[in-house]
Amino acid sequence: VTATEDSIYFNQGSSSIGEDAMEAIRRHAARLRAMPGLQITLIAHTGELGSSSLELARGENRLEAVRKRLEGLKKPPGRIRTENQGSENRNAEPCVDDECRNRSRRVDVLFHR
Repeated sequence: VTATEDSIYFNQGSSSIGEDAMEAIRRHAARLRAMPGLQITLIAHTGELGSSSLELARGENRLEAVRKRLEGLKKPPGRIRTENQGSENRNAEPCVDDECRNRSRRVDVLFHR
């Protein structure tokens, strides 16, 4: 999975939802409401600057933040799955600059039936 316009990005060390991210979450919630059979999978990715356990915890915090926001927008229950990849299993070369690290701190959003 690679970053897309549906991905939700985070600042370094943060799980706070910014306005750009909230706009994407609103769009995702509206799509779920409009299509009753649709499911969503949230996949967390993190940078690689911290330890594996720290990055996994950051990924969980980000997944929880996105999930709570979706549920707060009256998303029908039982249609969200989560997967935390942390800094592992990424399909990219290790990051060597801030631009790459910024793209790594995200939750990808996949829709499926």
